[in-house]
Amino acid sequence: MTPIEAYAKLKEKILHSQEQEDLIRVVVQMGICSQAAGVLDVIKALEETIIHQNLENVIIKKTGCAGFCAYEPLVILQKKGCMPITYYRVTPEKAQILLSEYALRGGIIKPWTLNGKDVML
Repeated sequence: MTPIEAYAKLKEKILHSQEQEDLIRVVVQMGICSQAAGVLDVIKALEETIIHQNLENVIIKKTGCAGFCAYEPLVILQKKGCMPITYYRVTPEKAQILLSEYALRGGIIKPWTLNGKDVML
């Protein structure tokens, strides 16, 4: 089974089960600018992190353009009842680290977020 097939299977399992209290939504912008900035590699890195670390409570949602081209790729992490955390200029390497930190320890890497920047989502 390829990593993508394993991720798809895990995603289906989560979607068909009751919504978990600890479910983490990873929202990834998929506009043209995001794709030009390398978002497809970021998504692949997120999927591989989910598989390799057996993160059964994480689901990736792809959305359209957010209109913040200079900050792409954007990745938003959110748990139920918590404020979303928006990461900007995410690379595949950063994606693996930020997802692991958030999912396993509840940590936020503040220098990589839009918190305190001139743009707030």
